[in-house]
Amino acid sequence: MINKLCYILLAILSVELILLGLKYQQQTNKINDLKIYLDYEEKLIDMSKILSVEISDSKSNDKFLLHDKIKNGTVIIFYFSSTCSSCDEISKIWNSVYNRHKENFTIIGVTYDSPDLIYTYINRNAIEFPIFRMVKISEDIRSIFSHSPRTIILKKAYTLRIFDSLQPRTLDSFYDFIDQSLYR
Repeated sequence: MINKLCYILLAILSVELILLGLKYQQQTNKINDLKIYLDYEEKLIDMSKILSVEISDSKSNDKFLLHDKIKNGTVIIFYFSSTCSSCDEISKIWNSVYNRHKENFTIIGVTYDSPDLIYTYINRNAIEFPIFRMVKISEDIRSIFSHSPRTIILKKAYTLRIFDSLQPRTLDSFYDFIDQSLYR
């Protein structure tokens, strides 16, 4: 009789432990999502230097300034490297953000990679947003394009927001970050 009672209590305790573990995991996920919201840099910069970055079209090789590609005063830039596995992982999310916001904002991808590597990256990840190769950039802003993947938002108010998390936990948390950056 006592053995049966011990087994029942042990089973109940095991179930409670599993439920507590699941609840702890949910709380950990919420904390990680909150960290994503807070894990960015925002600073005042000389926007003219960023807007004067020379880029070339990955298809036609035509050269122009980043400024020439911006409409409505706000641009979302996805900076990547074709050899970065995290850039491959986040490309689906970037495509989703592009499809969600392409009517209201300029959204482009930029990289230092060669045209062949860009072409491979586009095909491997079914990239939908336009991609440009950086041709000329001033040294004092090179750090902005120093590691990938990176989501950069340039706003009319002369602020720069940078999102460096390698992979958002959820698409919704990334959307929230983009929305907070664009509309606040």
